[in-house]
Amino acid sequence: MRNKKSLILFGILLSLISVHSENTNFINKDLPTVDVILNNYIKAVGGRIALMKLETKICKGRILDDKSGSSPLTVTPFISFSTLPDKWKMITYKKGAVLKQGFNGEFGWHSNATGIIFEDCKDRSKLSWLLNPQSPLVLDDIFGKMSVETIINLNNLYTYKVVTELEDTYFSLYFDVASGLLVRIGLYWYLEDYRSVDGVLIPFKIVQNRKGRTTTLIFDEINHNNKIDDTVFEIFKEKSIKENK
Repeated sequence: MRNKKSLILFGILLSLISVHSENTNFINKDLPTVDVILNNYIKAVGGRIALMKLETKICKGRILDDKSGSSPLTVTPFISFSTLPDKWKMITYKKGAVLKQGFNGEFGWHSNATGIIFEDCKDRSKLSWLLNPQSPLVLDDIFGKMSVETIINLNNLYTYKVVTELEDTYFSLYFDVASGLLVRIGLYWYLEDYRSVDGVLIPFKIVQNRKGRTTTLIFDEINHNNKIDDTVFEIFKEKSIKENK
């Protein structure tokens, strides 16, 4: 009798495994291509024609840093400037200090109290993509070669996971299956509060969860196509210059 029950349970287990395998194969077999996902994303935010009308971008906002401890929430105002094809600069005002970072078309950099530090990755950072006036159109420029891996449930939101040639933990892309919108980059960047500006949907809230703390970037104001003098992106000489290799 015990052996008979064991055989029945074993049979049920095999059938469940078979069903799960068939469902998984069905999902993976029917995954859309990268081109389809990216085109749906572009359509979801307003379309290629609307995006191609945007040539510059000026943003004002706040960075909220919650250390999830005894320290109070810190609020850091910022302003950013960006222009096609890839120049950008962000200025933050933190505790009396003015900190700058950006990419001038040739060099990535950031400044601190000692001077300027050059960085190779600023032209392909998540921030450089976020600030680009035509960000949905330049995903492949920033993240490189892509492939669709699977469908993932993120808090009851089904998403296509698209892996890139950059590190999976920080640079995989997650697109909402239903809306087509990009909702997460890597494991820690959540794109929220999409709003329409000049006919294009833009995430006004970026939530970064890491190591027990939450940093939230909030756009209060976004303006397109204002003239930006190219001198804005110049790297001014400071007391010292360092290179971050």
